[in-house]
Amino acid sequence: MTDSTRGGVITLLKSALTGEKLSLPEGFELEKAYSIIKRHRIMSICYCGAVNCGIDEAHPVMQKLQSHTYAELIRGECQEWELRRVTAELKKCDIAFLPIKGLFIKELYPESHMRYMADADILIDEAKRSEAEGMLEKLGYRKYAESLCEIIYENDNLHLELHKALIPPHIKDFYSYFERPFERAERISGSEYKFSDNDHFIYIFVHFARHYRGGGIGLKHLCDIFVCRKKLSLDEGYIEGEMQKLGLLDFYKNVCATADALFADGEESEITSLIANTVFESGAYGTAKNIRLSDTARRSKDGNVKKARRSHFWWSLFLPYGIMCIKYPFLKKAPFLLPFMWIVRAVAALFKKNSRTKSELKEIKGLSSDEVKAYIEGLHAVGLTFDF
Repeated sequence: MTDSTRGGVITLLKSALTGEKLSLPEGFELEKAYSIIKRHRIMSICYCGAVNCGIDEAHPVMQKLQSHTYAELIRGECQEWELRRVTAELKKCDIAFLPIKGLFIKELYPESHMRYMADADILIDEAKRSEAEGMLEKLGYRKYAESLCEIIYENDNLHLELHKALIPPHIKDFYSYFERPFERAERISGSEYKFSDNDHFIYIFVHFARHYRGGGIGLKHLCDIFVCRKKLSLDEGYIEGEMQKLGLLDFYKNVCATADALFADGEESEITSLIANTVFESGAYGTAKNIRLSDTARRSKDGNVKKARRSHFWWSLFLPYGIMCIKYPFLKKAPFLLPFMWIVRAVAALFKKNSRTKSELKEIKGLSSDEVKAYIEGLHAVGLTFDF
């Protein structure tokens, strides 16, 4: 990626976010920037920035970006219609719920379609999970997948993530802070809750930090940080106090400085350049190699690949009860069968030809201790650790 390409993408984003008509870097070619724009899922916002900056709308890449933008407008309308339908039913069934992330952030952008939203995230009261699932099935939704953190449903118009928790339990340093989310929220109408702007922003930033150290996060999410800080009346003293509790204060200050350096008139530094480079290289949701490096770093704080590989091996064979219940739902009613199902899983993992466990262990083996140590050092440099 050339400096002019990278600088041009930043200019497009800055123009869209601020409404200013800006001059693009000398030598910038939209054709070369398109793959980056697409990889980061920032097509609509870059199209708006390109219009502001005076790029000819007859340009072939502008035609592609325009098509993405129109598609996003239509998709956004469909998503909103579906969400009204879903939230109305949640209220009717008296199921406590709290819309989070993209649903909150989209409205802060100059135009809501600028913020691509792949799915809608709604936190629900775990005690009424079965009622919520039954309600969605009656509305015609299909269950797509489940993790410890969310249950994913979809239909032709909406990819919906019903959150059982705001943070996965294995992210121990952040999970405890958000363990009882409805106690932090306020009821606004019927069974609908919302966070204060301060608390919602803290959650958005923690989500950013979790993915940054977990393999990477893209430009779209850095724009979110900038937009939230620009549009919301945040209590900076409160936020910094909470970031201190979360162990994120240094990282928070560094990320804010990076967003200001890219999209406002903030000063660049070695740290802001490091964060910007990491975000650029990540794409929308990180790279496969960095995700594996992150997992290895979490399992071995000193970068010992053999130690991490052993840890991952035993974890994969003897998954926690919660994950085993997702894979084998009958264990919820018959937990005494867990040891037997561990044996069944171990046999499948070790002898199945295309075993995911084998593939993951091979990927870990392909890493060097120096690579893992460099990854850990890169996190420490910006203010992040795996302190659990």
